[in-house]
Amino acid sequence: MFRAGPSFKIERSQAMPQQLESIGLRDTGARRQLLTGNLKKVFRQSGVAQADGRILRESLLMRPNGGLKVQSIWEEDCLITFIVHGGGQ
Repeated sequence: MFRAGPSFKIERSQAMPQQLESIGLRDTGARRQLLTGNLKKVFRQSGVAQADGRILRESLLMRPNGGLKVQSIWEEDCLITFIVHGGGQ
């Protein structure tokens, strides 16, 4: 049985494509490569340790139409989640 998370998490996930499109990133293979590259780059940077032992890392994703702040949560070398801030949320 599929169990949905809290509604704010669902809404946040649904808003991400619109946020990315607001800075000129359409849903293409190139966009996925850009996001993957951004996350790989930020993984090599230091971050802020959280109480649960996970690491918060932040980056900026800049495009000609604007920029977004990307916060990613890591557990060792495993990406747990990422949140996009900005772009007409």
